[in-house]
Amino acid sequence: MGTSTSIPGTTLFHLENELRPLKREPHSVIGSSNLGASVIGGINNNSGGALIRRGPAYTELSLYVWIDEHDEMHLVNHLGIDLGKTPEEIITNLQNRNFDLNQVPATEHHGSMFHHEQVVRDVESDKPIRYNANPKELYEVSGSSGHVAALAVRLDTFPMDKKTQMFYIGTNNPDELEDIRRHIMTTFKELPVSGEYMHKNAYKLAKKYGKDSLIVIEKIGTGHLPQMFALKAWGERFLKHIPFFKPYFPDRLLQTLSNLFPNQMPKRLDDYYEKYDHYLQLKMAGNGIEEAREYLKSYFDKASGDYFEADANETSKAETHRYVTAGVAIRYQELKQDSIDILPLDIALASNDYKWFEHLPKRD
Repeated sequence: MGTSTSIPGTTLFHLENELRPLKREPHSVIGSSNLGASVIGGINNNSGGALIRRGPAYTELSLYVWIDEHDEMHLVNHLGIDLGKTPEEIITNLQNRNFDLNQVPATEHHGSMFHHEQVVRDVESDKPIRYNANPKELYEVSGSSGHVAALAVRLDTFPMDKKTQMFYIGTNNPDELEDIRRHIMTTFKELPVSGEYMHKNAYKLAKKYGKDSLIVIEKIGTGHLPQMFALKAWGERFLKHIPFFKPYFPDRLLQTLSNLFPNQMPKRLDDYYEKYDHYLQLKMAGNGIEEAREYLKSYFDKASGDYFEADANETSKAETHRYVTAGVAIRYQELKQDSIDILPLDIALASNDYKWFEHLPKRD
């Protein structure tokens, strides 16, 4: 298993791009909460990510500074990389990249959550799989929430999947999703890559209030989004000083322009929206594809819901649609602030960044 070394300011997006030519993937992927998430920030908070096969952001390999009870500062090098003896040598060699990762000795310490599969497969547990400040995930920088100053971390990288397949599931009975979760987690040899849940309300809201974000991501790509968000923020700061511009004018303008574009969602996804209230985007890889194919066919011969194997366009649209859902509640509130004081509960719940597939409680 390979590792990557990141310093403050390294974003998950940047790490993902650096690893792509090597056919490797980072510990996490950009989920539905923060496109500009930093690697070290994720480690500090044991961020969950959007993946099932891999655990929260975690490492036991780090370089950090801490202050003891006597206000004495200490530099600790647990990267497993020889950077010198004194703090000055260590910082200088790190900053100048004066080390060879190919000469790093083996270590007994871990660069990822090594027992995650055992945890995620325990469907009888009454504890959530991932939550901040989990005592089992606290180790020096990992889960420190800023109580130490992290200067570098090493994390495991993983082989890129050669083939994946999304199974798009729809149902009006959420117990069927619980049946699927329990069966997959307890009997499948291969864990799913991911399992993203959406409710009908969330689908509807994202289709209207997230259309412009979906178009930008699909047509321009995620690489330019941080700059575009920064430009929009600058526009808001500038225009708020001009009296005849309403607050959040850039969002109002983007929403108006998005109405000029046709529906972006594939027909089969819209058909499921009309027919079902609950949707699960189940992504499998490798041998897990055939496992899921055989099981879902057998299960839905008797169940009330249904599924289909999404093609490349449907997969891309469904994943992006799920991503933009996280921001639709904010967009809705900005556009409706003249007529509402509090965001309606159903809107807030519909946009909740909730990983159904991992966190469903036990059924009585």
